[in-house]
Amino acid sequence: MTQTTPVVGVGIAAPQKPCFADKSMVIPKGATLILRGDLFIIQNSSGEVIGGFGCNKGTSNVWADKTGAEKHDPNSLYALANRHLKGDGVAVNPEEALKLFTEAANLGHHGAEYEAGSRLISSKTPREQIVGRDFLTSAITSENLSPEQKKEAQYQLGHYYMHDGKKPDDLAAENFLKQASDAGHTQAKFELANLYGKKPEKDAEVVKLYNEAAKAGHTGAEVALGDIYRDGGLGQNKDLKKALEYYESAQKHGVPNLKKIIGDIKKEMTMQPERQLPASIDAA
Repeated sequence: MTQTTPVVGVGIAAPQKPCFADKSMVIPKGATLILRGDLFIIQNSSGEVIGGFGCNKGTSNVWADKTGAEKHDPNSLYALANRHLKGDGVAVNPEEALKLFTEAANLGHHGAEYEAGSRLISSKTPREQIVGRDFLTSAITSENLSPEQKKEAQYQLGHYYMHDGKKPDDLAAENFLKQASDAGHTQAKFELANLYGKKPEKDAEVVKLYNEAAKAGHTGAEVALGDIYRDGGLGQNKDLKKALEYYESAQKHGVPNLKKIIGDIKKEMTMQPERQLPASIDAA
């Protein structure tokens, strides 16, 4: 707003600090100003919201989001929900944000489907999990999601189907986890490797995925590789040096209870030369 003039509310106490509105703003006779936090909402004599303005920098457009949200406009609901997440002109209120995201999602807003879905799918309530699953399934069809949002949604769907308490679906889990893994989602790589662990024909892919996740700093993958090379599993030769490197890296990254395993490996490595004598000496 380039041209502003101080405004004092009608029928309410003057604000503690100046509020400003466009000089062109006309407050009709009989209209009411309602103070909501740092906002003045203008209502006509019929109670319809016809305008508003903010009292703090950055809040001048909040009234528009609130007005639109009251009229169930999905874009306004989504914008207002984000404001409640950030405290942008309104109080920080994650519960209200989820409520607004859910309403916008039910109206087909793909961004809101992602935001509501990613929260509801991890709920402790099965019904909310199903709503979250359906929101995310719809959201990933949108071209408006960022690549980061899309692969996160794919991961969450894969995780849901892998761990669905009532009816796990390994095929659906594999489909979504692979999409997220191919897009570079580290946790998806780890969980897809765990899922492939049920299939002997996938041994090489399991090791590959663990390696990719470990390179990205995933400690669970580092421990898994340590286990593989310590015992020589999944078609890999036993390699205590590699096992030690992975265990020590995991320990460095905060994984507890590895001290004994690391100590045992070091002890075994020092004993190897005594057990693995050259054939010529053995023959003598």
